[in-house]
Amino acid sequence: MKWFFLAALFFSQPLFASAENTDKLVDDFIRMEAKRLGGIAYEKGRKIAVSLDRNKEIISVVALYTIENINRGNNYSQFMVAFQKNNESYKPTKPVLVGGKGYRSIDIGEVKGLTITLLTKNYTDEDPICCPSLQGKSWFYITEEGLVEKLLKFEVTKK
Repeated sequence: MKWFFLAALFFSQPLFASAENTDKLVDDFIRMEAKRLGGIAYEKGRKIAVSLDRNKEIISVVALYTIENINRGNNYSQFMVAFQKNNESYKPTKPVLVGGKGYRSIDIGEVKGLTITLLTKNYTDEDPICCPSLQGKSWFYITEEGLVEKLLKFEVTKK
């Protein structure tokens, strides 16, 4: 229910595609999400990507962000949200959990059309909790339900 309120707030605010407005859009969204989840936004863990596909721009902006200490726990979680341009405003998707402590480490690869490519590091049985080492890729697509993850590809790397 809280997410619907957050989405309604964003739908009602027109924001334009300049770098400073994109930063403000993402900052405001992450700040509200951190508050909703009872955590703290880790600003150095934030990455923003803009679509490479200008002619068929479906996803305009993607934000990968980290929330620490959710409900006062000693953890961190990585979330992703995509913003789709709708006339002169941006509509956020429902944020999705994509990584975090004990799960996997994520970085943004590219954004093109309806697809977001993520670079992943997953845990092997030998990895300590700090350092996943199994490199891979993951793809997210926008559907009517929001962001949906598809096929994972792993690449074994030597330590």
